[in-house]
Amino acid sequence: MNPRLLILPLLMFCLASLAQDTPHSAEQLKKVHPKVQWHLDSATSIDIDCDGRPDTFYWGLDPEVSHTYYYDKKNHTFSYPEISLGFEFANDAKPQKINIPFLKNTGYYGFRSEPKTIEVQPLACDWEGGTIPGCLKKDRCESMWIRDGQGFEAFVFWDAERKQVGWIRH
Repeated sequence: MNPRLLILPLLMFCLASLAQDTPHSAEQLKKVHPKVQWHLDSATSIDIDCDGRPDTFYWGLDPEVSHTYYYDKKNHTFSYPEISLGFEFANDAKPQKINIPFLKNTGYYGFRSEPKTIEVQPLACDWEGGTIPGCLKKDRCESMWIRDGQGFEAFVFWDAERKQVGWIRH
């Protein structure tokens, strides 16, 4: 038998396997949060929920996030585009989306633009001389630093008490 005939099916099988594993689709996040424009190329592997299995992080743009402000003795509601952080879990739990708002009653507070740097690292619960509330250090658990390149950065971690992703502005 010609060895070339054996190689072709093997090559086709390998390429098909890669094609199934390579593209990230954020299907769960798209289903639960359809208005968010998820950036598929931002897919980052991280064990954020500390279960020993890699979860997937994406960032996206939520085009209309409502913010209510109280001034002139009444509430005023405005909608702004805002960066969203999304997590699809390996254990098939419902995906989670968090926003780090850029506007609050006190002024600017959060992402101005898309994340420029995303760093995954082992979870550290120590913060400015104390422990982050809800943060429980476990082996193999990871956290992330997200920076926008314009002076804003956030530390993102698993809040074990609330069983959800949390963040702290730095």
